[in-house]
Amino acid sequence: MSGEIKNLKRVEKEFELNDGEIIKLVINFGLLYQLRAKKKEVYEKYSNTILMGSKDLFDFIQILYVAYLCANITEIDSCMSFDIF
Repeated sequence: MSGEIKNLKRVEKEFELNDGEIIKLVINFGLLYQLRAKKKEVYEKYSNTILMGSKDLFDFIQILYVAYLCANITEIDSCMSFDIF
């Protein structure tokens, strides 16, 4: 299975950043599959948090960041870094 997965229901949530910018957040299995192929290290951090539990408050921010990346999976190379997020 490769490429973009079509016809997935996207339930988008809006999230306001500290600077007032509104971004979209989405997580579903198809988008996580694509994220794993495009940003494996980010996906693995997310997966470890979900499967093993959080060890730090910033683990929860990582989950939000993954939802941001998934919402923008087709433009992932132009997404902000975790540090900027």
